[in-house]
This record gives sequence, structure tokens and C-alpha cells, in this order.
Amino acid sequence: MERADIKLNVNMRKEILEHQNEAGYLEMLYRSNKTQFKKEFLQVYPDLSNNPLAEFWYERLSDEGIVISDKSKVKSEEGIVKSDERIVKSEEGIVKSEEGIVKSEERIVKSEGLLVVVVASIVAAIIAKLPAILGLAEEAFYVRNVGFIVFPVLAGYFAWKNKVSRLNISIIGLVFLLCAIFINLLPDVESDVTTLSCIHLLLLLWAVLGFAFVGSIKSLHEKRLAYLKFNGDLGIMSGLLLIAGVVLS
Repeated sequence: MERADIKLNVNMRKEILEHQNEAGYLEMLYRSNKTQFKKEFLQVYPDLSNNPLAEFWYERLSDEGIVISDKSKVKSEEGIVKSDERIVKSEEGIVKSEEGIVKSEERIVKSEGLLVVVVASIVAAIIAKLPAILGLAEEAFYVRNVGFIVFPVLAGYFAWKNKVSRLNISIIGLVFLLCAIFINLLPDVESDVTTLSCIHLLLLLWAVLGFAFVGSIKSLHEKRLAYLKFNGDLGIMSGLLLIAGVVLS
């Protein structure tokens, strides 16, 4: 608007002649100084009589109430329609650009998701290989820590996917850490306490994974059925993969 005001002060007539086919620009000039615009336009109108848009503006600005011919009306309307078409095309261009931005964002999210899955798989593989890396007894390690190979990495993936708050992520991580410390501090002897602890630990880790899946306590009632469905689908797919492995082996 400031740019239009400066030009109007220099030469309104020049601006009208240079932008006679730009409906939006003429409207901006008119709104910036209606009196000067009307005066200058009526003076240059004879030179623009063949311009449908100029005829429209002449009809709009004329104070004499002259009724123009049907032909002039049609030309004016055609000019308006063309101007509207240009506006519609520009809006379509904006919509397409926004769609392009959305698609690019979706590609970024997909690539980030793939990266998270790869990192989670590497972490799970490292946890599974800890007995070989640290020289631990494999049987005792896997009996107590088999749940930590699967549940923490899945919880991390769902926490990223559901954009879980930092507080909830801290709670989830703390629960996993305390569970790992507890189960590995139990005496290294076979007893009912150790056996029951290992069984119930898996149930606890499964519940923590469910918390990461739903994202927050507020979404608990809405997503708990979805979590059960996820577990059912996971069990079916795991069973099919296991059967396929047995058949092909």
C-alpha cells in the first residue's frame, strides 16, 4: 500500500495506463486515493475505450448515470470474468504449492520413521548380543532379560510416533531401568521367586509398552482396544512367520 501511495503522488495517470489490464492493481490504486483516481481515470478513459476492464471502471466511476450499451456491458463482464479466472488460477497455484509442501513433509516423516526403525533394530540386536559382548552366561541372561530385547525398542518407536511428552518418556524409561536392575539383582539360583518374577516382569513390560502406545492417560480409553488389536495382529503375523520358517527349513 505504501508503494502505491508513493506512485500515486508522482503520477496516478501513468500508473493507470501501465496497469490498465490488472484489475487487482487498479482496485488498490482506487482504494488508496479514490478522488484522484477517479479524476485521472476519466481523463485517460478515451485512450482506453477498447479495454473491457476500463469500460467497467468507467461505469463504476461515472456520476452522470449514463446507461451503456449491452455490448459494453458484455465486454465489461468478460473483463471481470477474466480477472476472476486469473484470481482463481492464482489460488489454485497456492493450493498446489501447499499440497506439495504437505507431500514433502510426509516424505520426511516416512524417512524419519525408517531411520527410527533401523536404529531400534540395531539397539535390539546389541541387547541380544550382550552375553557375547560382556561374556555373560547366555541362559541366565536370556531368561531374565528376554523382555528387554523387544519391549523397550517398541516402546521407543511408539513414543516417537505418538509424540509422547518428555515427562511420560522419562517415566517409561525409569520403569524399564528399575525393572532391569531388579530382575538382574535377584540371586542366581533357581527358585519359584525368580521364576514368578520373570513371568510377571514380562506382563509389566507389556503394560509399559501399552502406555507408550496410547501416548497419555487421557487417550487410555480411546486407544486401549487399538492396543489389544495390535497385539492380536502381531501374534497372528508372528505365528505365520514361525510356521513359514518351520516349513521352509
